[in-house]
Amino acid sequence: MSKIGVGIIGAGSIADIGHCPSIEALPNAYLAALCDTNTEFLDKMSRKWNPKKTYVDYHDMLEDKNVQVVIVGTPNRLHAPVSYTHLRAHETGRNLVCRLLLEKKKTKKEKDDTAM
Repeated sequence: MSKIGVGIIGAGSIADIGHCPSIEALPNAYLAALCDTNTEFLDKMSRKWNPKKTYVDYHDMLEDKNVQVVIVGTPNRLHAPVSYTHLRAHETGRNLVCRLLLEKKKTKKEKDDTAM
């Protein structure tokens, strides 16, 4: 059985204390990619959790064929735009096996929650 590649968008404290250790503990998953616009966070987390690839642009990470599951671990205000991009990529067939997991509440606006 091959392992599932997980990509995390957002390399902050929740990824550090929650998502990365959880992925590491799963026998059938691995950290395929880690993405953050803050290169300082990204470098620190990359040294600690050793993802296969790192990205500063989540659009590039969504094109990675090794990323089969995406965790959106960004601040709430960014959940909607990041999720919309991911879902559009899925619909066009660029990454058909991708699944989306949002942490916390989805967004700050009810209309964005409904749309997603």
